[in-house]
Amino acid sequence: MIISAAEEMNPSRRFTMEDCHVIHESNTWNCGYENMTYLGVYDGHGGRDIAEFLEDNLSSNIANELRYGNKMGDDGDNVVMEEEEYDSNDDYKNATILQRMECAFLLTDIQSFKAGIRTSGATAAVCLVQVGIFQM
Repeated sequence: MIISAAEEMNPSRRFTMEDCHVIHESNTWNCGYENMTYLGVYDGHGGRDIAEFLEDNLSSNIANELRYGNKMGDDGDNVVMEEEEYDSNDDYKNATILQRMECAFLLTDIQSFKAGIRTSGATAAVCLVQVGIFQM
């Protein structure tokens, strides 16, 4: 799959660029799913702080949640619950990809607050693309 991205600063209309984007192709993003690509666009409001925080953290938090759901392990820093809770919590064990993404967004929001980012906001658009391998 070929993915490309571009951005343009328009200095006649804006003095600073507050937006960021991230692309993790399937061979570079360890999310526990084969052939899964991550695309994220973060539209900063009131400064670049939160957009840069999302650029650095949101995709890894989503990958951790997806890996944890597949029981493929993670680094332990960003999990929502401990392994014992996972084994006893059928709701989380059977969570959908969307529910795991919601957990990752919430976790990232909490982390940004703890990091002291309180004067800027962002709109995040995230897309997960999984290309299937078909055999005939």
